[in-house]
This record gives sequence, structure tokens and C-alpha cells, in this order.
Amino acid sequence: MRPPRHIKLTWLMQCAMAGIFLIVIVLIRAPILGRSVLDWDESIYLLMAEQWRAGHLPYTNIWDNKPIGIYLIFMTFIDLIGRPILAIRLASDLFITANAFILFNITHLLLAGRAEPARLRLAIFAAISYMIGSLSNDGLAANTEIFMTCFTALAMLLALIPMAEGRISLLHCAACGALLGLAVMTKYVAIFEAPALAFALLRFNQARSKSAGLWRLLACGAGGILPLLATLFFYGEAGLLPLWWQASVASNVIRIAGASAPTIGSVILYQLQNWAPLYLCVPLLAVLWATSPPPAQPARRILIFAYLWLLGGLIGVCAAKSFFDHYFLQILPVLCLIAALTSAASPVILRRIIIISMLLPAIAGWNQLANVAAPIITLQNGALAIRPDIQARIAADLTAALQPGQHIYVFDDQPIIYSLTNQTPPTKYAFPPDLTSRFLADVAGINAYHEVSRILATHPEFIIRSLYPLTAPSQRNNAVYQLVDQTLARDYDIWKTVGGSVIFRLVNTRAPALDQPSLIGQSPARH
Repeated sequence: MRPPRHIKLTWLMQCAMAGIFLIVIVLIRAPILGRSVLDWDESIYLLMAEQWRAGHLPYTNIWDNKPIGIYLIFMTFIDLIGRPILAIRLASDLFITANAFILFNITHLLLAGRAEPARLRLAIFAAISYMIGSLSNDGLAANTEIFMTCFTALAMLLALIPMAEGRISLLHCAACGALLGLAVMTKYVAIFEAPALAFALLRFNQARSKSAGLWRLLACGAGGILPLLATLFFYGEAGLLPLWWQASVASNVIRIAGASAPTIGSVILYQLQNWAPLYLCVPLLAVLWATSPPPAQPARRILIFAYLWLLGGLIGVCAAKSFFDHYFLQILPVLCLIAALTSAASPVILRRIIIISMLLPAIAGWNQLANVAAPIITLQNGALAIRPDIQARIAADLTAALQPGQHIYVFDDQPIIYSLTNQTPPTKYAFPPDLTSRFLADVAGINAYHEVSRILATHPEFIIRSLYPLTAPSQRNNAVYQLVDQTLARDYDIWKTVGGSVIFRLVNTRAPALDQPSLIGQSPARH
């Protein structure tokens, strides 16, 4: 039997592969480059980044509970590109490309025992699977998971790279830890993938002794804590360490403690609609490993690494108990790796079935891409026409009508309107659910009624409301809604209705104070 033929991935080949991935991703996602908002989380990250560019540290002028990393990424791309919306869309494209490229290299590395060109094809399959999977589960939006997983995957790749005689320098281990630390400071749940990184450092370049392995872990931990220490130093120097702690750490503890999980059955069903083949490969790989003769089995350490990585990611998905769609993007890279490993261990017919089955996630992704692009790309007289989306149209109308000194208030609509109109939000709590949801007001530690009263007392020239508020009726702060309804009825008239948004304009600036109902002023209750 001839030994496996290997194709050395030269720098030229690597650059060509990365370039191809980037072109494909940009072309596929081109229809959404002009969308003002795909998920209102990204709007808050963008507002935070803009305030940071204006000299205000995160959490000072805008409140949010994410780590500082996502705002830094957004700010960097806005600085480089200039146009905020385009900047975050291109940032997403670049990080998705990086994820796919890193996953390509991880897969190619782990399948070193496979003959070429099958090894190269399987690595490309893993990358393509990631590109397809990222089109669904809110992967079109600039969510934190897209950026977090890039740092995590790069840390894994660095830990897996074979070294001569297994000798990994402590600096190399520290770099792995620093990358995971960057992932954690982008979204805290990345910490649960640390065991997989530790396993890779210890088992894929076998340490000569237990003490050598311990030093590797210590170096990795030292590197991992650097991004956190930099954040602490940054806020400590500014005298804002308590603010950082309350907004970015303590509030997350409150949120996790008070969150209630949705119906798990509906979550599982939706995930299967999006990524069924990827999920089915998880048990299938174990079955193939257990039933295949030893020469056909993937190395045990590869199997343990993949499942350990998946387990850490799943803990991260479940940690917040909310199970939002984009949370599952954390496990997409390892799911695609497992799909490639499963294909490698499968008979030819089963391998073809796995590859063909990826049409299902592709269809799910296409449907979501089409739905997102529909508001801005239409057919007129048989030709494609591109028009501004609802938020851009609202912003254009407001910008034309606003006079110097006037301001707006986005009550329960999309906060991206602040950015599109170059307006500073009239409240630190620009994320609407912070004031409309009893639970999130409790997480933020505010009295929502008093804050909304203060905003309304500034007489915003325009108030923007949604006909379809995303805060569920059971979670709404009814006192706040009653206050706003009373104010609008007395002091405002409907100016315009654009799509599902209603814009009210101020007509009475001499309004008396509103009477507070009995439930107003009470601390918002958790649900």
C-alpha cells in the first residue's frame, strides 16, 4: 500500500484559499450590505462604539452588559471604513472568512493521515459548511458570536500545530491563552471552551513530563488573563472600575439568575430546521468510530478534542438560559469540524449523503437571506431595484425635519435610528427593552418609569414607536407604556407611519406633570 500523498499548503495556496473564501462570502452577503439593522443587539454595539469614538468609554453614555471587546472591534472598523453600517457588515464578512479559513486549516491538520486530494476536499467541505451555516441562526447580523469564535478557533489552531519533538515554547502557549482571552472579552461564554484548548496543548504535542505540561497550562492561563487585566487597568486609570463591574459583570449574574428558559422542544425543532445534518453528524461520528476497524478510526485524541470543544460550546449556549438563535453560532465551527471528520470516517455512499444533505442548511440560509434582503431589493418592471430600508427612510425624513437643538426618542423601535440621524440618545439606556421590559430594567438596576419620565420631560421633537413591539406582553412594564401613551395622546400627533413604525411629533411643549398610577415608582419585578 502506498503511503498517503500530502499536499503542502504553501503561503501562496493559503492566501489563494483565503481570498476565494472572502470573495464567496462577500458575494453571498452582498444583498445585506445596505441593511441598516438585522438584529438590534448590533445597533447597541454600534452606538457604544460611536460614543467611544467621541471620547466616552463603554458603559458611561450607553449601557450594555457585554464585554468590551465587541465595542472595540466595531470602533476599529468604523475608524477604518468610515461608514458605520458598511463597517460592521464588512467586519462580519471578514470575521466569517477568517472563521472558515481557520476551520479549513484545523480540519486539514487533524486529517493528516488521509491521502490527498481527499484531505484537502474534506477541509474545504468544513469551510463551506461554516459559510452555509452562518447564513442562518442570526448569523447574517453582526452578533458577538461571529467575532468570539474567530479568536477561539485561532487559539485551537495554534495549539494543534505540530512542533518538532512536541516542543512548544511557553510563549506559544501564552499566545493561545491570549487568543482565548480575547474571545472571552468579546463574549464571556468563550471561557467554557478552555478545557478543549488545554487538551490540545497537552495531547497534540505531547509534553515530556507532567511539570512541562503544567508550565504550558500556566503560560496559557497567564496569556488568557492579559485582555482582562488590560480592561481592568483601562477602567481603573479612568476611575470607572465600579461602573465596569456593575455593567459588564454583576448585571450578567443578575440576568442569568433571573432568566427563564423557553420551551426546549421549540428550540430543538428550530435548530434542526437550520442545521439538521450538522447535528446528526455528532452521534454518527461516535457510531462510526466505535464500529470501524482500528485502521479506519480517527485518532482517539482527535475524537476527544472535537467532543470536548463541542461540550464547552454547548455549555456556553446554555449558560444564559435564553437560547437565542445566535447563541448557537458558538458551536458552528466545531459542528462543521465534526461533519468533516464524520465524512472522513464514512463509507463513500454515506459520505456523499452527508455532503448532499448540506443542501438543507443551504436552503434555510437562502430563505433567511432572501427575507432579510426583501425590504431593500425588489423587482420593478422585471429589473432589480434597490431602495433604502425602513430605518434608513425614517432617518432621512427625521434628518430633513429636525432643527438645531431638537432631538428624538426611540421608545420601542430600532435604536439604529439614533446613529442614522447622528443623534445622541437622550438616555443611557438606548436599548429599548432596558426600559420596556421589567426583567431587563431589573438587570440594568434602574427604575424604568422614572427614566422614561425624565426623557419625556426633555420634550423630544419626535418619538418613534413600533406597531409590533418585540417585548412580549407578559414581560412589558405596563406603567411605562401607560406613561408614554398618555404623553403621546396629550402632547404629540402622528407625523408619519413608515412600515411598522409610527413617528409622533411634538405639538404641546407646556404639558403639566403626569399623575402617577399606584404601580409606578415600584422597583421593576423580575419575571
